[in-house]
Amino acid sequence: MEKAWKYLNDLTGKIVDWAFDERFRYGIMIINREFLFPSDVYTEYMGQMQDIFDKYRYLIRLLMPTVPELQIRVVSFSIVMSVFDQINYPVAGRKWLGVEAGNNESLDVLKELVKKYLMDTIRGSVASLR
Repeated sequence: MEKAWKYLNDLTGKIVDWAFDERFRYGIMIINREFLFPSDVYTEYMGQMQDIFDKYRYLIRLLMPTVPELQIRVVSFSIVMSVFDQINYPVAGRKWLGVEAGNNESLDVLKELVKKYLMDTIRGSVASLR
């Protein structure tokens, strides 16, 4: 069980790092758009997104082996989409949160807080669904 938590923590950290990396900003915006309005591009990206959902689903399943599959899927989907919600509005969101563009120190703090929030959400979900 401890290994599952470690892997969840590592996976969440990697996704948060990826999501807040400016190099991927426009790709992430395309993925967000494709979630809302699927097109031909949807097929290309959604396989990769499915892999992320599946990793979360697998790890959360290890923590909650008796919980119905739909509940596991809801938790997995909610966690991954929460990352996208945090970065969906890079300019307004960072301004609201007080993170200035180019200020790597405050961006690192923001990423740690988002990761902590997501891990707390996973812990809360696991505790409430047991």
